[in-house]
Amino acid sequence: MKRFIETWKVNNFINLALLECIEEDHFNDQSLQKNERLIEQFMHMHQVRMLWLGQNNPELVVELAGAFPQRFHKQSLLDALSKSGEAMTKMIENKFREGKINGFKTPIEFLNYIVSYESQSRNRIVLMIGFAN
Repeated sequence: MKRFIETWKVNNFINLALLECIEEDHFNDQSLQKNERLIEQFMHMHQVRMLWLGQNNPELVVELAGAFPQRFHKQSLLDALSKSGEAMTKMIENKFREGKINGFKTPIEFLNYIVSYESQSRNRIVLMIGFAN
């Protein structure tokens, strides 16, 4: 189980490191295909995490009640993603012990899904920055 938890932690570290490197001037950069802003990609990652936490460990969502501010700035996004990342770590640990997770046959399938999903979001973010420059 330790390897899988480390996989999630590395994924979350990459998200936080990417956000740390982005200047707030780029938060309103938009994709070419959709009318979405870069900041919305990070917000969406946090929202998706909250969804999965709510379906699998609702008590962890209660702990994060204040982790979704009305207005996002770099630091509030870093805080929100850090806290939801820690909660996801707890949920993944719990689900590996239980051997099941809602919506997936195994916790390994969920981990593959969520890491891939967040990786795709990071790719969109990098593309938005590239197109904006």
